[in-house]
Parts: sequence; C-alpha cells; structure tokens
Amino acid sequence: MLNKTMLCGLALIAFTALTQAEWVQQHSGSNILYDLDFPQGNIQNGFACGENSCLLKTSDGGDHWEEIRANPSGNYNAICFPTEMNGFIACDSGNVQMSTDGGENWELVNLGTENALNDIHFPADPNFGYVVGIGGVVKKTMDGGRNWEDVPIPSTEDLYAVCFRNPEIGYVVGENGTILFTSDGGQNWTQQNSNVTTRLLDVYMLDENNAWVVGTNSTCLVTSNGGQTWNSVTLPIPSTDLYSITFPDANTGFICGTLGRIIKTTDGGNTWELNTTLFYHFYRIEFPRDALVGWVCGLSEAIYYTNDGGGIFEKPLNQAVGLNQVTCSPNPFRTKTVIRYPFSVFRAPGEFRIYNTTGKLVKSISLVAANGEQQAVNGIVWDGRNEAGQRVSPGVYLLEYKSDDQTQHLKLTVLE
Repeated sequence: MLNKTMLCGLALIAFTALTQAEWVQQHSGSNILYDLDFPQGNIQNGFACGENSCLLKTSDGGDHWEEIRANPSGNYNAICFPTEMNGFIACDSGNVQMSTDGGENWELVNLGTENALNDIHFPADPNFGYVVGIGGVVKKTMDGGRNWEDVPIPSTEDLYAVCFRNPEIGYVVGENGTILFTSDGGQNWTQQNSNVTTRLLDVYMLDENNAWVVGTNSTCLVTSNGGQTWNSVTLPIPSTDLYSITFPDANTGFICGTLGRIIKTTDGGNTWELNTTLFYHFYRIEFPRDALVGWVCGLSEAIYYTNDGGGIFEKPLNQAVGLNQVTCSPNPFRTKTVIRYPFSVFRAPGEFRIYNTTGKLVKSISLVAANGEQQAVNGIVWDGRNEAGQRVSPGVYLLEYKSDDQTQHLKLTVLE
C-alpha cells in the first residue's frame, strides 16, 4: 500500500483568509480518503474512496456524502469512472472493483497479483485501462475491465501513478524518481531521466508533449518535449509531500499535499502561488468541469469544495487541534509576541519556524538555548524580525512547531 499514513498524527492549523475565495468543508469521518472522481465532469454525482474499504457517493454536488458498500478488499487507493455507468477501484489487496451500473453494485475482479494497486486510469476509450502498483506492477485491460494482462516494464520500483493521453501514449511514475513512458500502448517503455531520487506520486498529461509530475519533498517536474528532458520547478512552499496535480485548463493548475497546502497557477505553470492552507493532509485534488468547481480529499475523510477556484479558508485566530496548544500573546501584535508551549507535551528538543504567506521561511527559533538547556516554559519572545534582524512587513504569518513527534501550526498577525 502507498505509505500515506506516516504523517497522520500531525495537528494542522489554518490561517485567516486573505481573499474572498474559499474552500468549504463538506464531509469528515474516521478514514483517510485517497481519491475522488466525478464521472464525465458531472459535478452533482461523485465518488470518494479510501482506507478500510471506505467508499462514499454524492448525488447533490457534495452537500451530502453517503457511504456505500463494495466488496471489502483492504484499502481503496484510487477510483476512476471512464463513463457515468462504468467505474473501477484499485485495491490494496491487488484486486480491482468494477461497477457497470453507476456505482450501485460492485464486482471484485482478480488480477492475479497480491501487490497493492495504487492508481488506475482509463483514457479516452473506456475499454482501455491501466493499473499500477507495488513492485513495478503494470496491468492493462482492452475489454472494459473484465480481463487484465501483465505489461512488462524495465523496472521493479514501486509505482504510484499512471496517466495516459490516449490508449497508446502515457506515463507511469514511482519510487526513486522513476518515470516510464510508452507510445505504443505499453509494448515498449522508455525509462526517462527525472534527475531526482524522490518518490513520485502523481503525473498529469496536458498533451502528448507537455506533462507534470509531483512527489515527496516538494518535488515538481515539468516536460515540454515528451519527457526527453524534465525540469525541476521551485514552488512557494516549504518542504511538503505533494500527492496530486491537475490542470482543468491549459492555464490553470492545482497541486495539493501534506500540511493542508494547495497551490495554484493561472499562467500554465510559469508561476505558482499558495492558494490555501487547510486542516488536513490532502491526497487528491479534482476539478472535473472547469477551473472554478473543484474538490480535495484527505485525512479524516475530509472533503473540501470550492466553486470559485479556491482560496484560503477562514478560521478564527489561535484555533488549534486538541487541548494542549502553542499560544501567542498578544496576537495580533506590533512589536513583539510571546510564544508559550506546554512543556508536558513538548519534551523533546524542537524548534519554531515562521513562514510568510508564500511559504518562505522568515525565522527559526530553537527550543534549545546556546548552553544546551531547554528554553523557559514561560515563553519565547519573537520581536517581529527575520533571520537578518530586519522588521518583517505587516501581514499574516504561519508559526510552525516541530519536534521528533509533534507538529502544530498557529496563525500570527503583525500589525503596522
């Protein structure tokens, strides 16, 4: 199974909206949601799937999500509806769930492998589909999912995502920077040079020449020549695992990942901006019809919705997860604020990091003093200055606490 649970215990905090756009939470629960799909761009009827065979459906644009039953088969890692009636789920147990009646009933299809399947994709023709998984598994169907055949590839690396422009031309990506390309329906594959060794978690094709890949440690790659060369893209966020990328049109694209971050481009990927920071790790972002109406899903069955192209979700000051909080007072402030933390919770040495709204690190404050002793519990003062000792500009900042086993976030506002 794709290791998407390693950061599940992080406590994530949003900070106040800077624009009028927003993401609105529609659903929450106990499972992790790994994927969602709205068949044929129908923004009323959608599905989401996740761990513990969790499968959700909406018929009213997400106002209500109800759990529906398929055959229990471990975690449901990916879902795809090439038509409104025909749906498929890639399962942790190596099977594929198939529905031919719009998700009302599901049939378990044995693919002859016990390896976890991480992604499934059907391009333009609903008869042709591909599924990828652990250990370099690639399988293909040419009869609408009834039968699947092995597709040999020149790699045994774990694979996490697949995207085909048509039944012939597509990519698979995975562990250790693996990018494989085929132009003949999987008969032959070219292993392309990604120039990275990170885990690649998603791939999106704009056309036969232009494609994007994202992965761990804020990895973002782009090609404009069919993968002959891949270029690294610097994004306006600190180190984040990026799980999903989509382009609802040629100019507008979205990426989501851990720490609740969603970033957006409106110029075809030339520049990216932080679109929002929400509460949960997100594993899939989908804009099924246009660049305005979209959804993200992730930790704790969180599903968020936007109808205006996204934005920063507005929450009260100093809202935190749990009773033991990092606090700042005063907040908002002009000259200084005192950061207080409960020593009973944060026993291990750690540090505070302060970021601006573009994700740039402004200031690091260690909890270990110069003499090696823990800083005082009664608080650490931040005087509103950056690492160079310069006063920061008035505005919103994100305070992040990190130790070996704890992460919390808090919004800070610096006044003029």
